[in-house]
Amino acid sequence: MSRFVYGVNPVLEALKAHPKDVVRVLVERGHEGRKSRGADRVGQAAADAGVRVEDVPQGNLAHRSRSGAHQGVGAELTQFRYAELEDVLSAIEGTALLLVLDGVDFLVGAGEAVGWQGSAPIQPRTEPNHDRSPSCGLTDVH
Repeated sequence: MSRFVYGVNPVLEALKAHPKDVVRVLVERGHEGRKSRGADRVGQAAADAGVRVEDVPQGNLAHRSRSGAHQGVGAELTQFRYAELEDVLSAIEGTALLLVLDGVDFLVGAGEAVGWQGSAPIQPRTEPNHDRSPSCGLTDVH
């Protein structure tokens, strides 16, 4: 099953950051049969990235987004790929703390998990996992 993002800015960011992970962009026309300005921007960005753009019937994106706040655009992404531990470890430069968490809803909980309360110089890094990076990590811990 593919992942789905919706809304002008999330789709533009997916096209900018990881165009190879975007399978196709879906555009829904408004009541008068016109695309929104945001949908035009997304369509151009998709074309520039070589990503297929498809028109979908009204109501399709509302159903897929489960909210209706889709701004007339959505994108199907490839499956989420987890990083291999060896790749994560080989990407670490210098001294670092690798904290592996499972089931943490908020990154704020990461500091609490190891007893820090704002006193340690932590730079949290959350990244979608695209071939080389962990889905959530802490870097530059001194």
